[in-house]
Amino acid sequence: MRASTLSSSLLACCLLSACGSSESVQWVEGVGFEWDLFNHRLSYAELQVGDDAVDIVVVGGTSTTLSATGAPPDLSAECDPDETESALPCDEFPFNDTAFVEIRTGRGSGSKVASGTGTVDVVADADGETTSIEIELSRKPKGDVIALIHGLTVDTDEPLADGPSCYDPAYGWHPRRIAVVLGEPSVDGMTVTVPVEVAFEAGNSLEDERQCIDAVIEQARVAMTVGVQVISAGGDAVSETVSHGQVFEYSGTAGSPGEQAAPDLSERTIDLAFDGPIGWSAVDFRFHEDDPEDRGAYLRSMSFALDVSSTSASGAATNFSPGTQLSGFDYSFAGTVSAIPGVFEVERRAAIDEVDIDVTDGVFDLQSIDLEAQ
Repeated sequence: MRASTLSSSLLACCLLSACGSSESVQWVEGVGFEWDLFNHRLSYAELQVGDDAVDIVVVGGTSTTLSATGAPPDLSAECDPDETESALPCDEFPFNDTAFVEIRTGRGSGSKVASGTGTVDVVADADGETTSIEIELSRKPKGDVIALIHGLTVDTDEPLADGPSCYDPAYGWHPRRIAVVLGEPSVDGMTVTVPVEVAFEAGNSLEDERQCIDAVIEQARVAMTVGVQVISAGGDAVSETVSHGQVFEYSGTAGSPGEQAAPDLSERTIDLAFDGPIGWSAVDFRFHEDDPEDRGAYLRSMSFALDVSSTSASGAATNFSPGTQLSGFDYSFAGTVSAIPGVFEVERRAAIDEVDIDVTDGVFDLQSIDLEAQ
């Protein structure tokens, strides 16, 4: 009788705790892209992380949205300066470009791992928007819970605040700020609630050929989808904020505009250990921050990444583009790295490739890239 009672107790314990079974979890440690030929506006970007591959697309203005036809958009009579004297110039110069992309992940497993993912849709503007997301953990957490950015979509094809204009926002904006900030997660049983704040600010082109863009930048609204991941691994959560930037002067010569060197990662080290889940809870880029004319960025590259070899956390961007670069460039980056250190050995993988954008009926096809061990 005692044996039967003991067996029943063990069975109940196993059902409640999964008998200490190990659970695997994968998180995002770094995301970056760089255009092959020139700098561009930002029209659309999407990243989805799967178990063994990532799906990604990056679209830079009309360099991809109109490259299939190689022709500029048709302007209505009231928007065409050749037809209407008061119309502002609204020129486009389509050509094709490809983007080099790199996504890095970490993966580990343990009997105390509990995790979950979800997505939240927000329409962002320069003032920012705040919402929250509820995510169910795979099992009751043992230890602290961290919230990490797991995926992101930025889509400029969103109606302007005051309605249609001569500029089609689907062709992209020159960003002055792109921000995703996850707040402190709160836990109720197996449900985790995470505050989410996003912001997108557009800037001026300051080009005679594109005055129609500059006329409506204050109306820019961008649809953003944020992938959020929550992880518990049986340890204590820690976090560290980082803040840095770079200033690149313009030589005054379009053909040789001036070097834009990569940052020195030895100057961007963090004190967090990399032996457990670790990723980004917040990323906040600002471009041309002190420009008196509110210039927006033509981006050649942008990344936020953790590097285990240098124990660094870095956000970086450039606008280097011989022949088409119009100005110097500066960026500032603020981020938060969250971790649960010392809980298990981490396997690191990366998806690295060059992507060419396939546009079909205005839809951008995602490209799948395998994650490979590093």
